[in-house]
Amino acid sequence: GLHHWRSHEETVAYWNPFEFPFDAALLRRGVNRIAILNRTSHEALGDCFDRRLEEECGAEEAMRLLGTIRLAGVEIHHRRSPETIPALTGTPRTAIAGQAFILEAAVAGADDSVAVTRSSGCTIDALGAAYEFGSWRHLFAVTPGAAGQPCRVVIEAAGLRLVSLVSRVFPDRGEEPLAIGPGMECVYRNRLSEIVRDFFALETGNTLRFSIDGFLNDLHHLSLEEWRPVIAYLVRRRRRYALLHHRTPPYARLSPAGMKALADLGGSALFEGTPVVEATHALYGPGPEGTLRASLEAYLAFFRERMREARVPGHSLTTFDACGPLCSHYYAAGLDVHTTELGPACNCLEEACCRGAATAAGRSWGIAMAMHWYCGQGAQYAHDASRVRFAQLAMHSACLAGARRIVWEGGVFQNLPVYNYILTEESWRDFGRRYSSPSTVAVRACFGQTLDFHREHQFPPPVVRYGVLRGTYDLFRGAFSNKTSSLLDMSLARAWTLLKVWLPHVGWGRGATDHGSPHRRWYSWTPYGQVDVVPAEADAAHLGRYGMLALLSWNTMTAALYDKLIRYVRAGGTLFLALPHLAVDEKQVLEYSFFKGGAVEGLCGVRIRGLGARLEEVRFRTGAFRRHLPRRMVLSEKNPLFPSDFDELYPVFSLDVTYFTGDVAVTDAEVLAESQSGAPVLLRRRLGKGSVYLLNSYHHPGRGRLLDLAEGVLKTLVEDQPAPLRLEDPGERVAWFEYPDGRFCFLNTDWSRPGAVSDIVVERGGRRQRLRVRAGHPLVWQPEEQEHGRTVS
Repeated sequence: GLHHWRSHEETVAYWNPFEFPFDAALLRRGVNRIAILNRTSHEALGDCFDRRLEEECGAEEAMRLLGTIRLAGVEIHHRRSPETIPALTGTPRTAIAGQAFILEAAVAGADDSVAVTRSSGCTIDALGAAYEFGSWRHLFAVTPGAAGQPCRVVIEAAGLRLVSLVSRVFPDRGEEPLAIGPGMECVYRNRLSEIVRDFFALETGNTLRFSIDGFLNDLHHLSLEEWRPVIAYLVRRRRRYALLHHRTPPYARLSPAGMKALADLGGSALFEGTPVVEATHALYGPGPEGTLRASLEAYLAFFRERMREARVPGHSLTTFDACGPLCSHYYAAGLDVHTTELGPACNCLEEACCRGAATAAGRSWGIAMAMHWYCGQGAQYAHDASRVRFAQLAMHSACLAGARRIVWEGGVFQNLPVYNYILTEESWRDFGRRYSSPSTVAVRACFGQTLDFHREHQFPPPVVRYGVLRGTYDLFRGAFSNKTSSLLDMSLARAWTLLKVWLPHVGWGRGATDHGSPHRRWYSWTPYGQVDVVPAEADAAHLGRYGMLALLSWNTMTAALYDKLIRYVRAGGTLFLALPHLAVDEKQVLEYSFFKGGAVEGLCGVRIRGLGARLEEVRFRTGAFRRHLPRRMVLSEKNPLFPSDFDELYPVFSLDVTYFTGDVAVTDAEVLAESQSGAPVLLRRRLGKGSVYLLNSYHHPGRGRLLDLAEGVLKTLVEDQPAPLRLEDPGERVAWFEYPDGRFCFLNTDWSRPGAVSDIVVERGGRRQRLRVRAGHPLVWQPEEQEHGRTVS
């Protein structure tokens, strides 16, 4: 039962459910008394005793704490039934032609005969036998021959006839395989063999992530020789695995050399790497006297040091719990795969950031769910059917968005997931989070279902037609407040909320979403399809993938970026930016120094002379924006009566939020809107095959009602872009994805209720079609098939 307590803090705040095996035959009719004896002592723990406990509490108090047992309740239940052998396991639900899977025939003795007696639709290679977890296990590599042809294998083991049948075999489209599976945070080491056997037999994904984490389990007690059979079991079956060695106590038994030995067992083909964990905690703002460049460089120096500590020589390195908006810097620092944490941040935002950075770097990306904690497996959340539905949504969305790693941090909890010393009454009595609980079983099944979906469709990365540029030295990390800026000016980061043009339900941090509801939506519908957050460091060829680019928040203009933007527009792109995006300052200031001294005629067709006049009204000269903006828009209608009426928190203002234009000389641009005094506010410059739209505001477009102005302009520009389809979704629930091969997929993002259905209308090429999208079942749509009367997948 009791292994040890790491520290006296956890002794009083972190209780595992104990399992005391006993012979049930000892039970008698009537009342039974069970006595539990705790023999924990300093001597019994030996090297595992944390000496800090004795130093801080004294020897007597330390022993009292170690010897204390508190029981919330006692459950008597049967152990897992013994494995039935002979047995045949490993038959997948689906397969891909030409890609082998492993079958296992388990028998009791070394002399028991095992042989393939018949097969069809496949070729078979015998891989030999090994004694693993109490049985002799014979493995066979089965390679399906042709798509659409069932794959059948008959094996005779110890006189018993065993049959494997895979009826759904799909063609190989040549796409990168998907690594998907649960992670183990809160498990006991005596459950590892059961978990890996279930993982293989039930195909709950193809990748297992082990956390050798002293906060949440006892896996740091396993030596290299104890780890070997677990990893070797996965390697023989060609299953992938990842290892996290983080926050482990000094007496952890697996050394760095042992980590490399375990990684070498699988090699680059099967070992998914070790992660750099929680690096984002070291990212701080520049402060009043610091520069953005210095702050970023300090953070990246910290990140590189964590990379050095975490990397297993000769193997890949990933991230975990590191913010997606900055991940392009991680790739530049030498990271192999960015795996972003979903849950605390807005999930659709993280997908857009990771995909944009990874594609610019030519790398893969993935997602990880935060210990299953924010998805309902924490002490203060119920883990019920709705959270299972959310888990399935997270997996499907990431797969459709292009993630090729979906390896969660948690998911097979067996003890109480009380984390960060959060202890509630619910934590004491809720034992429904065991490995065998229905909700945990259902979540694990979601990994296998997503793997089957990927085998069937094998979508390439989606087509993304819109990009938001993360500017040079923009330290946005996924959440913002008035403290984001050293000037207490929220407009610098509040401009990021303009992502709601493409993701109307985008959420920020852990607070309310922009659509006014205090409840997190987690995912957004996508009225215009997908959007990427693209690093300003991306090369010109990569920027050319997007039909429209927008700069929203901070940017320090450089000669390289200026040149790339000119080339991008000349080639036919549409660019939106505001005056501050043309500044060269590396420090947050209220008075800008503009690129080339303000001589930006080459890109914007204007010369910037400095601060302009006050902006109170915007008057459009054209009706092109009337779908989303009035012809005459008042920005400052009146001073607020109370501070609570301010547009946003501005401690430096005592009256209202003021707006100014820039003092610009128009040299080669068309004025589309002007202020009440006739100063240009919105300008368009046609350059080559494309256009530049400049918002002549001296502030970032997140300031006050400039946000509404910029939102209307952006929506208009987006809707004027060529699009493969138009979506009518009154319920605002359906996200859609376009693929280079002409396929589309629609995903219902409503996980709040079972059987949720959204009725949408898709318009393409002048034809309108009604579609019904069920939650949990992505709808694959191929217009060419529809035109020939075929059904939708």
